[in-house]
Amino acid sequence: MKRRFTGISFLVVFLVAFGAVLFPSGNVAAQTCSALELPASDPRVGVHGDPDLRCFELVPVPAAVGRATGRVELLHAAGPFTVRVTPDGEHVWRLRVRLDALPEPAAFDEDARAYVAWATTPVLRPFVRLGPVGRGEQVVGDVGLDKFIVLISAEASDTVTERRGPLVLRGTSPSMRLQPDHLPFLLSEAAGGMDASMAMAGAGAEGKAAHAAHGDIADPNDLASSNAWPHPAMPDDIVMLSGMMPRLPDVAPFTPAPAPAPAPAPVDANAQERANAQARAYTQAPGYTPASIDLTAAPIARQQGAGYGFDGGTPGPTLRVRQGSTLGVRFHNRTELPLTVHWHGLRLENRFDGVPGLTQEAVAPGGSFDYRLTFPDAGLFWYHPHERADIAQDLGLYGNIVVDPVSGDQPNPVHVEVPLMLDDVLMTVGGDAPMPHGREAATHALMGRFGDVLLANGRSDWSMRVARGSVVRFLLTNSANTRTFNLSFGVDSVKLVGGDVGNYVHERWVRSVPISPAERYLVEVRYDGRGPHAITNRVHGIDHVMGAFVARVDTVGLVVVDDGAVAPPPAHRYGRLRTYAAVARDIDAFREHFERPVDRTLLLRMEADSLPFPLDRLMRLDSAYFHPVEWAGTMPDMNWILSANDVRWVLEDAQTGARGHDIDWDFSLGSVARIRIVNVRESLHAMQHPIHLHGQRFLVIEQDGMRNEDPVWKDTVLVPVGSWVDILVDFSNPGHWMLHCHISEHLEAGMHTVVDVR
Repeated sequence: MKRRFTGISFLVVFLVAFGAVLFPSGNVAAQTCSALELPASDPRVGVHGDPDLRCFELVPVPAAVGRATGRVELLHAAGPFTVRVTPDGEHVWRLRVRLDALPEPAAFDEDARAYVAWATTPVLRPFVRLGPVGRGEQVVGDVGLDKFIVLISAEASDTVTERRGPLVLRGTSPSMRLQPDHLPFLLSEAAGGMDASMAMAGAGAEGKAAHAAHGDIADPNDLASSNAWPHPAMPDDIVMLSGMMPRLPDVAPFTPAPAPAPAPAPVDANAQERANAQARAYTQAPGYTPASIDLTAAPIARQQGAGYGFDGGTPGPTLRVRQGSTLGVRFHNRTELPLTVHWHGLRLENRFDGVPGLTQEAVAPGGSFDYRLTFPDAGLFWYHPHERADIAQDLGLYGNIVVDPVSGDQPNPVHVEVPLMLDDVLMTVGGDAPMPHGREAATHALMGRFGDVLLANGRSDWSMRVARGSVVRFLLTNSANTRTFNLSFGVDSVKLVGGDVGNYVHERWVRSVPISPAERYLVEVRYDGRGPHAITNRVHGIDHVMGAFVARVDTVGLVVVDDGAVAPPPAHRYGRLRTYAAVARDIDAFREHFERPVDRTLLLRMEADSLPFPLDRLMRLDSAYFHPVEWAGTMPDMNWILSANDVRWVLEDAQTGARGHDIDWDFSLGSVARIRIVNVRESLHAMQHPIHLHGQRFLVIEQDGMRNEDPVWKDTVLVPVGSWVDILVDFSNPGHWMLHCHISEHLEAGMHTVVDVR
């Protein structure tokens, strides 16, 4: 016991000393890039994002000390998304170089006539030419590398394609702060009191065996006990911290009731087939939904185990309606949970918005509620629970709504249109069953509940067949609790047509589609090549212990192109990019507000004051760098043990300091407001937030000081770490409307407020 106390004491002293070096007192941002102007609305955030994550100094080589100085700013790379990544999942930055002092190139080499900027990785591969630079400020190009170094050399010509001249300045990206560090193992071992060999258990079979040994359930029949937890599945290639393994969440596990046994097969097989055909027509055909329907949430048997579904399936039925129509929905709750249904993105009457405690009371098990839906906007919407969504939505309660325009710009002709709802499910060690949820409060409150099995339309093996030459329109909805996808479609590029609430003014070609929870995108894909085409999620997660980026490639679905078959027209129209005149007229009516000053500023942050000792210290070390997006769940155990009782995700009014539901934001009906949303870097574990505003629509008009040249109407926006986003809100719908993060566990941990439109 004495040895263990001494070890912890040493580690505390070491951490304090190390923290003083890593996080000196005072304004860290100002020490790294002090010349950056800081806006008055939030002094911690630079003009182009947080300076500590968006700027780094160029350091002179010894021969250039006192003669050459400069810095590099990482700008948002403009495009249709608030985060831009390569198809392989590497973040793309637009680099702006500012050189404040720089002698003539001949000062370093008599043959030198120009300075040229380069970018490369720590292993010097690849080596990317950025272009010629000189004194002053210049944008030198885009870089899509996880960790990178910027070099400036004196060259014989500004047209050289390989670096040959002497190096003058060099600097490292903020992501280079991620370094292997064995201190976490020592800290984990000291706090956990285990053998060093156990603490050093890494990826692979030995690490998994050690993890499984700590996953024994104290009493498998005692589901009301917090000791009844199994452990979540762990990645094969990530180092584990064994000191976390004995810990459990402070809530009891919840698992759904099993689905009832299926009814006996009918004697009349033809009658059953006719009933199946009618069900398929109701959920999949492009016909319109009747004027009123019943919608039932009940237990179902899913591919991954017990879950819930609307009308017996996941996803629930796709509701297809015409713009301007009205639909009555009688909702029946046949689960064991109180539920509501939120009609995500619809500008409907406030009392039917489906927010418990704000617009209605939750529907008790066995109860019903009548909703009246109106559809003023064309676009792609969806429905899901808003009471313990971390459980109910994750277990399969979601479905799409397609609203077709009645006039103006009609959609492109395509061969096949497919609503595709993206999701994931977290399994236990061994993959035998879905991981339970927290009964009294949400687990995974830190990063959100990342699943390890990716789903399309509720299945891990989703596929479809098309004729060669077919154009497929995918209606993409991210219904996952936490995961932001980066989708590729098995072809070089796809046509991006629409967003949450309708189409872009201008279609464009993109190579992949990053889509955060609750966002929707419409893309069209032409399949000319025979054979299978995988729809993949390609991202780079972070091994936080080893300080390394790790590639993740998962197949979400499969499109099989039939050999020999050729689709008829309209494939010949696919190559043209359209402009939607009606959408342009609608957005143009708001352009006079694009230059208005910021009306309100909302800060996003996380707080925690009672974390387990080793986890608190590890997270402080890890906060040296935050990536714009946490793409993968690479800390399953550490994330799982923190419930909404341990972590607070905060919305804060920058002007008043009010938080959560103490924020008093009133807007007049018919008004327009510019709201700045700032994802504050100074958090114990900052991460991206998909912010959703109920009952209204908005345009993303600016990000990190960069104007969005082609906005689309949205209701959900992804705000990366260290970034700020300006949205222009059309307050057209009266009522009390929730604004919140759509990572379900962050919502449960307090990241929500109410906006009043009077």
